[in-house]
Amino acid sequence: MIRRRDQKCHKPGAPALASRATTPAALLLVSVAALGTCSLQGCQSKDEGPVQLPVEICSGFALLKGGRVAESRTGEVAQITCPVDKEYRGPELQCNWVDRFCVASSLADIDPEFCIDQYNLTLKGTGLLRWPAGQAPKLVMPSAFGGGGATAAG
Repeated sequence: MIRRRDQKCHKPGAPALASRATTPAALLLVSVAALGTCSLQGCQSKDEGPVQLPVEICSGFALLKGGRVAESRTGEVAQITCPVDKEYRGPELQCNWVDRFCVASSLADIDPEFCIDQYNLTLKGTGLLRWPAGQAPKLVMPSAFGGGGATAAG
């Protein structure tokens, strides 16, 4: 699931922003970039309160041999079901913030209005709570929205 940082949360089942505001080529680029993306969360200062991430939906999907990973919300551990004669033996998966993408030609051109945070399933406890200091977001070139193919930098 992709979400603009300033966009209000949507009701479960409502179309995601990504399906309304990006081209299929850009969505493909973001989806491919998300594969294998996991970030370790850092230490939190004692005077900072708990971080409240927006409620986002991580889509469910089918596993091989008839299993299913259920849809989950930000911070929830995904429920994994298997056929009666099988059991899931993998790690716990959790819906988490995993990346940030901005539509810009360069880091100097970034406008937060054109940035989106990406949520996906990760290993439990490995999602982002804050964007890492000094870490540049991934750039999606504006030309990706002009009818041509998607290109990326970063």
